[in-house]
Amino acid sequence: MAITTSQYNTSHLAIVNTDIFTCGSVGYDTSLSGTSRSYTRTGNTSDGFAKIGQAICLHSSRLYVIENDQIKIFSEGSGSHIGIITTSDQSTTNGVFRSIACGHGRIVAGQQISNGSANIVYVFDHLGGNEIKLPKSNGGGNRYGVEVSIGCGRIVVSDIDNNQAYVHDLQGREIKRLTPHDTLPSGALYGFAAVGSGRIVVGAGNRSNTQTATNGAVYVYDLHGTFLFKLNSPSGGGEGFGQEVSVGDGRIVVGAPRHSGTYTDDGKVYVYDLNGNSLFNLDPPNADSTGQLFGVSSAVGCGKIMIGAQTYGSGDAGRAFVYNLDGDLLITFTGNSGNFLGASLAISNTQSGTMYAISQPRIGSYGVTSHVNWYFMDDLNQVHYLDQLNDR
Repeated sequence: MAITTSQYNTSHLAIVNTDIFTCGSVGYDTSLSGTSRSYTRTGNTSDGFAKIGQAICLHSSRLYVIENDQIKIFSEGSGSHIGIITTSDQSTTNGVFRSIACGHGRIVAGQQISNGSANIVYVFDHLGGNEIKLPKSNGGGNRYGVEVSIGCGRIVVSDIDNNQAYVHDLQGREIKRLTPHDTLPSGALYGFAAVGSGRIVVGAGNRSNTQTATNGAVYVYDLHGTFLFKLNSPSGGGEGFGQEVSVGDGRIVVGAPRHSGTYTDDGKVYVYDLNGNSLFNLDPPNADSTGQLFGVSSAVGCGKIMIGAQTYGSGDAGRAFVYNLDGDLLITFTGNSGNFLGASLAISNTQSGTMYAISQPRIGSYGVTSHVNWYFMDDLNQVHYLDQLNDR
């Protein structure tokens, strides 16, 4: 087995979507970007969603696991727990981490502060040293830092309470604050952000899957924060377009998990090029029931597109699907009844092959217990099981 984690409590996980891309013309090398996805009702741990404050990030052969106020580092190569990251002011802030992203030799993590002060986003080096705090020019809202992303020399922090996203350089200096330039669709929240392939993509969708679905929209910027174009919901009808966004490998991927096609809320995913031209759409394969939420999570990179559908199948088993960049289905991961597999996803390249991490938060008698499956795909597209992180 690649890692041993039985002695660590990794409950209530949300996995960070990570993508590897080449920035090309902007002059950066291949690097990794990610944004956390925690679709939940805050304070409710019995609805099958990952609890805010828990997340993991897959970066090359390292796995970064959030456990409350710590980030624990695991190594696929040595199969061991190799480090713990905490903040310098943890004793005074009593914060709980809820989002994480890795890239450019840095770890970016958002922390929810329990003493009622504004939330904080920290930046560390890849081993947890050289801590800095990102400035908040207007204080930020309760969900400041609920999503963080890094790539192409940029750090992007969501602030959906204030319908904005902060863009920073790698030293943490604020470059620009992004806000919608027009009226948002009814019920939409702006700020679900991702960065990659020379683009910053900000979705304006639903806060959670329990709200009345909005039509949604997606705003696309260059790395300086200059607005380029807007993507509107192709189908309308309250499909939650923009609740999930990913960008990398020359693709912009937009989830619409509340799209009603064959069934109500079976979900849909729209894939565009970097100029906003529609390339293809993805529907849930062999949809067989309502409420499958295909597109509630996504990741793009390593020449692959991953899509999660956490309530797909009998008893909310959940599935995760892997496609190539042209939309051909390559792999399907299937959960067991009640697993919610695919609630969030991660992807990264390593020496072993392409790594995949897939969460499956399961409903228990007293809340949610989580598992995280870890796989790699070799050059022959053969999938190999590595390990599973379990609750203590």
